[in-house]
Amino acid sequence: MGSISDHRLAEKKLREFEPFARSVLDSLSANIAVLDDSGTIVFVNRAWREFARSNEADGNVAENANYLQVCESAVELGSEDAASFAEGIRSVLSGRREEFALEYPCHSPTEQRWFVGRVTRFPSGSPARAVVAHENVTERKQAEEALRLRDRAIAASSNGIVITEPSQPDNPITYVNPTFERMSGYSAQEVLGRNCRFLQGTDREQPALEELRAALQEGRGCQAVLRNYKKDGTLFWNELSISPVRDEEGHLLSFVGVQNDVTERRRAEGALRDSEERYRALYEDNPSMYFTLDEKGTVLSVNHFGSKQLGYAPEELVGRPLLDIFHEGDRQAVSHYLSASLRAPERISGWEARKIRKDGSMLWARENVRAVRGPDGDTVILVTCEDVTERKHAERERAQLLDREQVARAEAEAARQRLRAILDNLTEGVLVAEPQGRVVFANSAANTMLGSTDGKTLEELPDLWEDFHLPGAVHRCARNGENIEARVSHGENYLRVRLECLVNDERRDVLVVIQDLSEGHRLEANQQRFLANAAHELKTPLMAVMGAAELLVTGEDTDPAMRRRLLNHIFSEGRRMQRLADALLRLSRVGWDPREPNQVEVDLRAAGQRAAELAEPLVESAGLRLNIQGEGTCVCADAEWLQEVLLVLLSNAIKHSSRGGDIRLHIEDSAVTVEDEGAGISPIDLPHVFERFYRGKGSSEGFGLGLPICKELTERMGGSIAIRSREGVGTTVKVELSKADLDARDTDSRR
Repeated sequence: MGSISDHRLAEKKLREFEPFARSVLDSLSANIAVLDDSGTIVFVNRAWREFARSNEADGNVAENANYLQVCESAVELGSEDAASFAEGIRSVLSGRREEFALEYPCHSPTEQRWFVGRVTRFPSGSPARAVVAHENVTERKQAEEALRLRDRAIAASSNGIVITEPSQPDNPITYVNPTFERMSGYSAQEVLGRNCRFLQGTDREQPALEELRAALQEGRGCQAVLRNYKKDGTLFWNELSISPVRDEEGHLLSFVGVQNDVTERRRAEGALRDSEERYRALYEDNPSMYFTLDEKGTVLSVNHFGSKQLGYAPEELVGRPLLDIFHEGDRQAVSHYLSASLRAPERISGWEARKIRKDGSMLWARENVRAVRGPDGDTVILVTCEDVTERKHAERERAQLLDREQVARAEAEAARQRLRAILDNLTEGVLVAEPQGRVVFANSAANTMLGSTDGKTLEELPDLWEDFHLPGAVHRCARNGENIEARVSHGENYLRVRLECLVNDERRDVLVVIQDLSEGHRLEANQQRFLANAAHELKTPLMAVMGAAELLVTGEDTDPAMRRRLLNHIFSEGRRMQRLADALLRLSRVGWDPREPNQVEVDLRAAGQRAAELAEPLVESAGLRLNIQGEGTCVCADAEWLQEVLLVLLSNAIKHSSRGGDIRLHIEDSAVTVEDEGAGISPIDLPHVFERFYRGKGSSEGFGLGLPICKELTERMGGSIAIRSREGVGTTVKVELSKADLDARDTDSRR
């Protein structure tokens, strides 16, 4: 009976306390609800109701609603935190834990929010109940995020950051960022708890330190540049800015120091001061033209020598645009150079341009320019000028001389190439020897007769003569300058030897021509005319080459680059002449080849295309156009001989065509035609063009061996060659060959 009375008394006290408890809970800012053991809401405070109403969830989380079901519905909508919170409620209601807490986001369409949900079990009573409280921690989250952002910004700063705490003894360092560590060489662990004065080492007598100590004592900001020392003892200049940090009541909490390593800037400033002092000394005393300009190109100053060179007084130039004293044709370029200098301060740039003196005369000047910062911070352009007028005149004269020399060299090389081609296609032996007997030149025929002559003297060569001493004759010809001719026998052959002195300034070389008279008087007459012309042709290029070499030997052109360029050109052109000579030698040997042709099936179109490709460089260099027309068939020919015939015909067409003209290679059936728009051949010479050594009426060069070789090769392949030409219109050469027997080939393949 007593226990029942006690229970009723407790219930009465609870009912009396309930209004007070509700009033207390309604006054709290946290959203609070009381759940029974099934998760049903049995009580919510005013903050809970208002939050539910503002989020349009009145019915879902009101009293008598099952909160666990609300959490499960949220899980279905994708909230993982709702599942964790529901599990936490169950663990508290089941007694597995006394309390549970979870921080979670709860963002609305208009703002981002964070809450902490806490679940607490009633300390006693049955059945089990739990108190659920949701507290808005958005401000704390935002403050924490801002703090993390600040910390990252400080850590990533390019300046060294130091924080000290003046409330502690000796104002120790409480924070340094990574930049400070890199700047000083000390790690954070090595400096935390120490006063910043260790960075000065023993260098304590610095005026800026007094100002810094006073600012720290007075709790105010300060800026100073200090000599600090890294961990390895290296000096660095530290531009330090300190700022006090105070709380809301104005109490000093800490000092923040921002450090900047300005060592390079201090060095540059010192170097600039030294440079300025040297510049002032040189500016007035140096016999060179000096100008200073502002960013617009206006003259700020000019030294006395510079104004005198231009015929002005210094005051007449100051304040004028610098471009006014340049030649009108150079002003745009100079303006561009000055702008480029402004875009690249401290970099020295230079150019050459023409300046006009006050009296109207012109001088060439070499300008060296650099843009620097002046004492007031403005950009100043420093200009140093050197008069290079005489050098420019010398360069122009040198260029003219070079042009003339190149023309003469080209003419000499062309003549040399023609002569070499002629000599290497002769059956006569031709050699040139020095008076001492050393052989300096020998054509193919001479090498065939005498063996290899490279680097040998006449005394070392085989003695092929009867009653004739060649070394003695060469010496006599060189000494007396007389022409010598002798007929000698060599076995069953009879030779005619002619010697002619080639006088070239100090040199007196001897031309030796060895002619085989066994083939008949007709060839003898032609060869005599040819050898006389060969002697003349050989003297011309030798004189031209020696003249050019003398220019280099005498040293009149003192420019090493120019001398190197001339020598490289001579070497390059010599190699080109060698390649052409080899090609002409090959052509000569094919033309005189006694072997029978290797007759095979040849695609005439493909052969023409290949010849055109080989001749294309010559066509382009001559400024001509080469067109291939028509289609052909397969012919029976020696592929190598056919190629040589086509190359000779194309080479002749290129040689005798004017720049801008057309060359046509027309292929039809088993015939190929080469047509040009050149000078043509006179009716008098046309019947004789296939004769060897035919010179032509009034011709100094003759027709060479090309067409006779083409005729011989074509006829030996079983074909024919014909030529048509009109003076002033052009020349057409047609080669016709036998068609390949395709039926016989098919029969052989079936066998």
